[in-house]
Amino acid sequence: MTRRLAIHPDDRKSRFRPGRMIAGLLAMTLAICAIWTAGWFYMASRLEEQTRAVLAQIAAGGAQVSCADLEATGYPMRLGVVCDSVSFATADGQYAATAQSLVSTAEIRKPERIGGKLEAPLALGGTSIPPLVMRWNDLRFSTDYDEPLPQRVSISADNVTLSRQSSQATFAEATKIDLSGRLRQGDLDLELELADFFAAVPTAVRLPPLTLTTKASITDGAARLAGNGFTTMRGLSGTLRELRLRTPSGDPQIWISGDYSIDERGLINGDVSVRIQSPERLGDIIAELAPGEADTIRSAFKTLDGFTADGKTPSIPVRIKDGVPSILFIKLPRIPPLP
Repeated sequence: MTRRLAIHPDDRKSRFRPGRMIAGLLAMTLAICAIWTAGWFYMASRLEEQTRAVLAQIAAGGAQVSCADLEATGYPMRLGVVCDSVSFATADGQYAATAQSLVSTAEIRKPERIGGKLEAPLALGGTSIPPLVMRWNDLRFSTDYDEPLPQRVSISADNVTLSRQSSQATFAEATKIDLSGRLRQGDLDLELELADFFAAVPTAVRLPPLTLTTKASITDGAARLAGNGFTTMRGLSGTLRELRLRTPSGDPQIWISGDYSIDERGLINGDVSVRIQSPERLGDIIAELAPGEADTIRSAFKTLDGFTADGKTPSIPVRIKDGVPSILFIKLPRIPPLP
């Protein structure tokens, strides 16, 4: 005969009950979510207040700035603001811009790293520039926020076009634009890439699309940003580490590097070094832009073609004085004054 052992009351209490544990975990999860949600909405309200305070501070300085229907966004893991439209105009009225929806957010665990996107179109105007319209397919930006200035900023846009508001005729376009800036010991380092860039020029000649890659630094750029910003390029100086210009086929190409300065008239001065791939072909392109000096330009670049090795010239010193580049005694077309 088999004896059945009685179950001790303590054994019933110690027996594993998964239902009770799941209920406890669910209650804890709901509590954490409730606390997180309350905290997020508190930070969102504070962010809206601070953003409006910053906009008011900018306006108090004379500039005109607006962010229509500003509200917080990004729940649950990000935090930022969205505006149905944004506008800005300098106090002197020289420059003004208006764009569609702006979204800017940051990860809660890395609040200093801010990213976002801006919807096209962007209307540009003011007393210093004609009314223009810029469009794109996708424009995104990011920055590492710091006081008093961000340490890094980057902007990327695809299929960018620039046209006049009056005619809507496109006079400049690029399949991609990448621009980044970084502060380094008081200077501002810039990198720019324009892919398949085309701009209409006042000649009957249609130039091929070009890809431009630039790496440059602006001396005391941080102080310039903290002051009046870059409302003008005049008075700037620095180093052009590399400027590379090439056609879609990769032939010809040109590399430029050296020191530069821009005087108060907007004219470039500097001593740079230039290397050219297929100089005779490049001479043909430049000659089409300056038909009055076409023979001299073609002759000069044909001479350079005789010094190439593997299709490239050695480094050529070029002096730019009052906007006019010259190679030895040969003067090239004048560079227009910069704004």
